[in-house]
Amino acid sequence: MFDFSHIAPVKQVPLQLGIRLRPTDAESIVLQVRYAGDGNPGYLSARDKTPMPPDEPGRLVRLAKLLGRHAIVSWNLTTDGGEPLAFTPELGEHVLLALLEAKRSDVVQFIRIFCFDASNFHEPLPDPVALGKG
Repeated sequence: MFDFSHIAPVKQVPLQLGIRLRPTDAESIVLQVRYAGDGNPGYLSARDKTPMPPDEPGRLVRLAKLLGRHAIVSWNLTTDGGEPLAFTPELGEHVLLALLEAKRSDVVQFIRIFCFDASNFHEPLPDPVALGKG
C-alpha cells in the first residue's frame, strides 16, 4: 500500500578526507562509511558496552576505535608498493588511532560528524515534478 523505499537509508557512502596517506600519493583518502546510528546495530552495541572515559583524550580514543571498527566499511588505501590494502575493522581502528597520535583529531572528528548525521546516508528525494506532483 505505501512505498517509502525512496527515503530508505543508504547502506554506505563515500567520504573523501582531503588528506593523503603519503605525500607522494596522487589521491586523497576516500573511506566508504555507514551511519553510526540506529541503522548500525554493531556500532550501537559496541558503544553501549564500552565505558565512557572521564577525559577528552580517552573519549577520542574510544571514538576512534568505535568508528574504525563499525562505521568504516572500506577504503582506497594502498601499500608502499601500490597494492590495495584490504580493509579490516582492526586496520580501520589502527588508522584512526594513528591519526590521533599524529595530532589529527580533527580528521577523526570530521568522520564522527559525517557518520553521526543521518542525512548523509539518504538518497536525494525524487523531484516532485518527475513524480507528477508539480
